Amino acid sequence: LGFERSHGWLDEETILYSASKGQASQLFSYHVPTGKKVLLYTLEGAISEVSISPEKEYILTSSANGDDMEFRMLSSAGKQVFSFDVQAMEISFSWNEFQEGLLLVESFDEDWLFTSYIVNIPEEQIQKLRLPQPFAQWASESQLLYMDLDQETSESSASLKLYDMEEETVVPILDQVLTFYANQDVLMTVTDAQDENDKIKYIFSDWQGKRLNEWKVPAIGSSADWNSYPFSLIPNKQSLVTFIPDAGPETDEDIDSYNLVEYNWVTGDMTTLKENVAAAPIVCSPDGRNCLY
Repeated sequence: LGFERSHGWLDEETILYSASKGQASQLFSYHVPTGKKVLLYTLEGAISEVSISPEKEYILTSSANGDDMEFRMLSSAGKQVFSFDVQAMEISFSWNEFQEGLLLVESFDEDWLFTSYIVNIPEEQIQKLRLPQPFAQWASESQLLYMDLDQETSESSASLKLYDMEEETVVPILDQVLTFYANQDVLMTVTDAQDENDKIKYIFSDWQGKRLNEWKVPAIGSSADWNSYPFSLIPNKQSLVTFIPDAGPETDEDIDSYNLVEYNWVTGDMTTLKENVAAAPIVCSPDGRNCLY
């Protein structure tokens, strides 16, 4: 293909990838069954980040320009529809899966102080938002989830809280959360398995507060040192594709052998897709039939 980085799926059969041409960066679509590629966009300079919106209508690109980060919002066909700059050394962002074209952008300065922005692509608007903590994710069209980490301690777990932008209220959701992921269909939280020190627990809940399922998997090292295993959620199949250690709890943290598995958060069934593989970022197509790994 000649690509340098893949950035996810534009549909069930087409991926988005980037490549360099001289000093420029180019974005291409690539149709996997036919091998056809199409140039979508050319940007002078390097691209820092590329992300596809939940409904595949938009493509976000960011690139560093001195002390600023330049954002360009493209249609899925590669037409620029909106652009803006923010002052930032680093950025994070989260698409709103409940309202296409809305996203949260967070910029960080050299002292790791952050500023949050709500970006509305169809209306070409950007406005600042005061959030208690960075790295928030959407829980509805107007609510955000975040981990209330204590910067004064080394604790890796924290209380998960819900911030309502309209009411300006904060509600605690769950304590001792290691990480979480939210989309339109499910809230996934990861916690210590309190009764089993060598395991972590995935908790799947719907947006009415009903707990759908729990899944315990082996943990490498202590929860304080635990990093989330790469994963991809497939809402159409109500499943999670991820890696679990192919070893017992006595294994050290340098393990490089995992099993790639698929877990259905409704039935509780787990299927092993591939054994003895390295854990690495993975993104599955919307129908779950193909994964980039």
